[in-house]
Amino acid sequence: MIDAVYYCPHKPEDNCNCRKPKTGLIEKAVEDFDIDLKNSIVVGDRDDVDGEMARRLKIKYIILRR
Repeated sequence: MIDAVYYCPHKPEDNCNCRKPKTGLIEKAVEDFDIDLKNSIVVGDRDDVDGEMARRLKIKYIILRR
């Protein structure tokens, strides 16, 4: 079951807090669902974006390779 979907509607030049690799969307989800980041994992396909976001949050990152 999916409880929520979060996305960033902004352009890179908008310099918002929700566009990866910034952590705003994850922080919002943590607030909404009381997520335990220590036991969470980011799964992504780009180390420069998804991996960097995980590193900023100090959580495990798994990269998907094509």
